[in-house]
Parts: sequence; C-alpha cells; structure tokens
Amino acid sequence: MTNLNIQNLINEAITKQSAYNTGNRDNRLFNISDAGGCYRARIYKRLGIEPTRTIEIEGLRKMTAGNAGHEKLQALLDSKLFLSESSITDEHRLGHPDGVIKNGDNKILVEFKTIEKFQMGYIRKQGAKEPHILQMFTYWSLLRRDLIDLDHAVLSYVKREDFEALDFHFIWSDDIQAKVLLEWEPLIHYWIAKTLPPCTCIDMYNGAGPRYCNYLNNVENLTCCDEKLFTIKST
Repeated sequence: MTNLNIQNLINEAITKQSAYNTGNRDNRLFNISDAGGCYRARIYKRLGIEPTRTIEIEGLRKMTAGNAGHEKLQALLDSKLFLSESSITDEHRLGHPDGVIKNGDNKILVEFKTIEKFQMGYIRKQGAKEPHILQMFTYWSLLRRDLIDLDHAVLSYVKREDFEALDFHFIWSDDIQAKVLLEWEPLIHYWIAKTLPPCTCIDMYNGAGPRYCNYLNNVENLTCCDEKLFTIKST
C-alpha cells in the first residue's frame, strides 16, 4: 500500500503558490481591496515591509478555495460581462474590479465575495460588510471616469458550497463619492507627508483585529503595527 498523503501534497502546492504570489505582488500603490482596513498596516504594505505574521496552512487553503470559486464565477458569467477583472489605477491606488454587466440599457458594476455557509448567515443578519462596500465604491468611483453612465452596482456574496448568492444593490449618488473621498484622502495625505498614522486594528473584528494583522507583534496581548517597523524602513 502506498504511503502517499494527498493532504500534504495539497498543502505543499498551496504554500509554494502563496509564496510565489506574495513575491510577485505589486505594492507600489495602495491596494483598493484593502479599503476599510487599518491605515498604518496599509502604509507598511505599500512601503514593502515584510509581514510579521505567518498565515497558517488552514487559512491558505481557505483563501485558495475562495479564489477558485471566484474564478469559476467569472467563467460562468463570462458571456454576460462587459468588463472582467480589468486593472484600474490612479496615482496612489490599484485594483481589479470583478466586472461590469449590461442589463438592457443599464451598465452594472458587479463585485463578488465568496464566503462560507456560516458567514452567509451573518451577512443575512448584519448586512454587507463595510470594507467590502468601500472597496466596491472605490472601483465604482474610478470606473465612472470613463463609464459616466455606470449608475448601478451589485455587491454579491456567494456561498462556496453551492454558489447561493445574496445581493446588495446600490445606485450612484454624491454620498457614495463622499464616502470614497473620506476613506482615501486621509491615507493618501499620510503617505505624501511621510507620517505614520495610528494603528486601528484593535477597532476591527470586535477587538480581535490584531490577530489578523500582517504586522502582528504579540498574539497574547493583541498588539500589532509596531512603530519601529516604520523607523527601520524609513532610515
């Protein structure tokens, strides 16, 4: 009988792929997918500071499964998409909106979030997550520079187990543009001024934010984003 362990093969392949993706990630600009997150952590990421937290293999497997589901959704809806995974940038930001669908006379921005079954129950009760909304709003704002009639957007949470979808619909307004400016202008100001913003990870995930921060200092006392990281990079 063979002693081949498929789980080990999967883990090794995912770990190797994750290291490759990390090494090839473009951090010259702020990533729009980080909207709503801690400003300090986002500054560190753009500076190219190496993460201090190692993502366990269980987390990497979930991320890989999410990416696979995301890719399958785009393949399934390819014939409906007017734009798909296009790159969008300005002087300080980079992102890849999932797509724009034509529905009659309307163009609709679509943003997918693949989630697990237990997360779907939370979303049904609590609504769309604010960071996801800010991410989509930012894509929307930048896309409207060229697609001035892009007046509709859908944030769709899709369950990985069976592709059940829960949609949240939005119509463009000046309030949305104001939210985008409020999210990004302070961060960009910190970057231009070369000053370090406060760490706000502790305000996320009901106080557990540091556990998920890439710049974790100590998981026991939940501290992260050490100022010394900024000093070392700046000198």
